[in-house]
Amino acid sequence: MKPEELAHHLDASRDRLEPRWDDAREAHVQAGLPHRARLHRRRRVAVAVVAVALVGVVAALAVPRASQVRIEPIADARFEVVEQSKTREAYRVERGAVWFDVKPGRAVRVDAEEVEVEVLGTRFLVERVDARVHIVVDHGVVRAKWKGQLSTVNAGEEAWFPPREKKLKVVEPAPPPPVEVPEPVEEPAPPVVAPNPPPKNPRLLHPRTAEMIPSVSAQTWKELAQAGEFERAWEEMQKATPPRDEPAELLLAADVARLSRHPDQALAPLTRIIEQHRTDPRAPLAAFTLGRVFLDDLGRPREAAAAFEHVRTLAPDMPLAEDAFARQIEALFRAQAPEARALAEAFEKKYPTSARLRAVRHFGGLP
Repeated sequence: MKPEELAHHLDASRDRLEPRWDDAREAHVQAGLPHRARLHRRRRVAVAVVAVALVGVVAALAVPRASQVRIEPIADARFEVVEQSKTREAYRVERGAVWFDVKPGRAVRVDAEEVEVEVLGTRFLVERVDARVHIVVDHGVVRAKWKGQLSTVNAGEEAWFPPREKKLKVVEPAPPPPVEVPEPVEEPAPPVVAPNPPPKNPRLLHPRTAEMIPSVSAQTWKELAQAGEFERAWEEMQKATPPRDEPAELLLAADVARLSRHPDQALAPLTRIIEQHRTDPRAPLAAFTLGRVFLDDLGRPREAAAAFEHVRTLAPDMPLAEDAFARQIEALFRAQAPEARALAEAFEKKYPTSARLRAVRHFGGLP
């Protein structure tokens, strides 16, 4: 290629790589400036929105989740929250009795005195009585740790910590063999005074106050029941005086009868609580237990449905009312009662997120 042709090609390439700035190009660039400004502004706004959204997500992850535990203190009970995070919750019962209703899958620990209660979805009661701890499990299973020892408490059972110490039976040593001694010299025998015969009444007379006090067996059945020995407690209760007309003792007597396989004998003390102590905070628990005895132990669903309905009357706003409503529908289903469907529809409206909803729909015949 000749030098003149090469120079011509270089000039043409330079014009393409470095376009000349003329009036037409300047007008074209100025016309596109507003569009580019709007485009940059939109990009800045989008980046800001994304940043705010990320901050919101991080903040939401940092805030602990709402509690998965429904808590119902009884009377003047007092408790405090020890821990509440995304993975677990912990509470401490300071005074009285508190119901805890834990959703399945939620790890919860409750401390009282020296007892640690660990659960993973259940409903249970923790009560402090003086220096002891009383645990009652409505449904599910709890694990109690006391002084390094683990105890499992199942549905329908209760436990006391520390348990009553078992009394050891003292074995008297055998008498020594008789030793032959020489016959004594005969002397006039002194007059023999017969001792006073023992009283026929097994109740003992206090020497100072001259008042009747209970016999040992009248106290033994309660000690055995608190230690979980319900079979022996039932035997001792038959020998003792009737339980006092007091809700705690009547509930304990009902548990002894129920857990020693005498459910029909639990009806009287439970009914007594409902009829004579209906304002006591333990009356709803007595009505619920009565419904379970009728339904699960005695096979009398109609009477069970009435007992569960009574729970809702005594405590309409307590968590126990939801469980009683569901069990009432189950009892009506077993009794082949037509009103089970209407109650199931009412339950679905009142408790749309209940864990029992699936069973209720089944018992009510809902699609």
